[in-house]
Order: sequence, then C-alpha cells, then structure tokens
Amino acid sequence: SVVTVIGFLLLWQTIVSLRLVNPFFLPSPLSVMRTLIETVGSGELLLHGGVTLGRILHGFFWGALAGLCLGIPAGWSKKIYEAINPFIAATYPLPKVALLPLIIVYLGIGEMSRLVIIAMAVFYVVLINTIAGVRHVDPILVMAAQDLGARTIQIFKKVILPGALPMIFAGVRLGMGIAFLSTVV
Repeated sequence: SVVTVIGFLLLWQTIVSLRLVNPFFLPSPLSVMRTLIETVGSGELLLHGGVTLGRILHGFFWGALAGLCLGIPAGWSKKIYEAINPFIAATYPLPKVALLPLIIVYLGIGEMSRLVIIAMAVFYVVLINTIAGVRHVDPILVMAAQDLGARTIQIFKKVILPGALPMIFAGVRLGMGIAFLSTVV
C-alpha cells in the first residue's frame, strides 16, 4: 500500500518533470505539498474549510428537516403518500446538477443557490428513508397499542417513531455524505 502510493507519487513527479503534461494543468506533487503547507500556515485553508463545512451543515439541516417533516406524515397517511409519491418518483431520478442552471437563474450565483442544491440532494434521501421507515413499522405492534387503548399521539411516540428510527438514521447518514458530495458541485 505504501509502496503503491510512493510509486504513484514518483510516476506523477516524473511525468511533470519530463513535461509530458503541462504543469499548469497537473502541478508536481512537490508544488502541491508546498502550496498545502503555505495555505495551512497562513490559516487560509482553515478559514475556507470552515466556511465550506458551515455551508454543508446548513444545507444538510434544511434538507433533512424538510425530508423528515414531509416523510413522517407521508409514511403515516396513505392519502398523503399517494399524493406525493408521483412527484417523488418523477423528480428524484433527476440529477440535481442538471437543475443548477435553473437555480442560478432564480436565486443567483450566491450562497442561497449553493444551499438549495445541497438541501435538495439531502431532502430526497431523508424523505425516502423516512417514508420507508414509518410505512414498514410492524402493523401488529400498532394494532397491539390500539387494543391497549393508546391514543394516536401515543402510538406515534411509542411505536411508530422508535420503529422507524433505524431507517431515518440511515437516511440521515446517507444525506450527510450526499451533502459533502453536493458541495463540490
């Protein structure tokens, strides 16, 4: 593994040193390391990394919140599910990057368009996992709670939510990864 990395770096340096590739497009590993040390030393990397991390968390928060707020009722109510499922099926497969030009036209090239792209990507993953989690709670547990006289809110708090949490958390974990990927866009 270490030998592979060293071999790759030597090959990279050789290709740049022999001018097989323009150093403007592929700088040498030594140049990359020098720039990394400079940006870390000046604090510039930490500053920009903090801004990017804040953007990721902000977009993730809004996307996950929207996914949860729509996913829980859609998983609970068959009517809501049937109303939004065609919308989800039609829009989920669209690459979010393809919507970027429209978002830029409407929101501009600033921070809001970046947050919307991240939030949209996170929204679908959290929404779909939340719906699946709520819909796949064991109906026998729900019927048992009803037979024992539990009210709707008690069934939700004591049966539905705990039963759906593994799928919800899976969606949130996937959403965080997608938030990082969407930030590159």
